[in-house]
Amino acid sequence: MKILIIDDEEVFKAPIVAALEYADYKEISTAADGEEGIRKFEAENPDVVISDYNMPKLNGVDVLRHIRSKSQSTVVAIMSGVDDENGRVERNLRAQGANCYVSKGELDLKARILKILSEAQSKLTLTA
Repeated sequence: MKILIIDDEEVFKAPIVAALEYADYKEISTAADGEEGIRKFEAENPDVVISDYNMPKLNGVDVLRHIRSKSQSTVVAIMSGVDDENGRVERNLRAQGANCYVSKGELDLKARILKILSEAQSKLTLTA
């Protein structure tokens, strides 16, 4: 399974990559902003994209819209540090085609992302 992680904050991106590598995911690429993320999406055709919400150049919603204009099968998770107690951000992202929303404030962000990837793997296996 090919995974693309897009985040301008290395403090969040690096531990996620390390957790995925530890969990034996081999095909991981990263991008530092939305523009680079879209270029890598086009070049690499990942199965899963995990993107930050707030980034320079293009934000996570821009990335999500681009991905959905090209692929309905790519699993897209959007991460954000935005407080979403009432669920408005998540509902908005899901309405635009995100498969899930991940709060960067979650106690175990890495475990949540590994769960998303496990679910994505199951989905890919069913459609293969």
